[in-house]
Amino acid sequence: TTAAPTPTPDPGSADTGPTRHKNWLAPPKPPWPVIVGGGVGIAGFVGAGIMGALSSSANDKAKKTANDIAVAAQAYKVPTSGACNNISGFAKAGASASTQQAIINNCNSLTTSQSNSNTDATIGNVALGVGIAGVAFAVVYYFVGPGKPDKQSASSSKPLFAPWIGTNQGGATILGTF
Repeated sequence: TTAAPTPTPDPGSADTGPTRHKNWLAPPKPPWPVIVGGGVGIAGFVGAGIMGALSSSANDKAKKTANDIAVAAQAYKVPTSGACNNISGFAKAGASASTQQAIINNCNSLTTSQSNSNTDATIGNVALGVGIAGVAFAVVYYFVGPGKPDKQSASSSKPLFAPWIGTNQGGATILGTF
């Protein structure tokens, strides 16, 4: 008897695991982490810009209000330093009750504007950090994510990229065997 020939398997039908491309500029598979990271980065930058503008506006208002208080203090010969804590000095200098109330209102507005400027700046800085981290993640994932050529052997571990952000510091750590 004659043995029947064994059909040659179709190379496209076997599951060979994640696709490996040869082109480092080709997008990774799956591409959604790059899109999400980029979106988070862009949103962070937009948020930082908006909060920076709000902080600047509140700071400008605080400067104008502080100037108005200083002008009133000079007009009544009250020391400009600590004028908000010396409303009685305005009364002794002959300021009317309505003028004293206007100075008190300006002092309250100054405190609010300074607080708003500081809060907006802090939120803007956090948003900037989120933007940087999002874009950094997207860029790193684009170049080292799945589907990229692996120059190491299959048994080697892949490098681990870990961005980190802390108070007044930030950076990234890359761990692995190179």
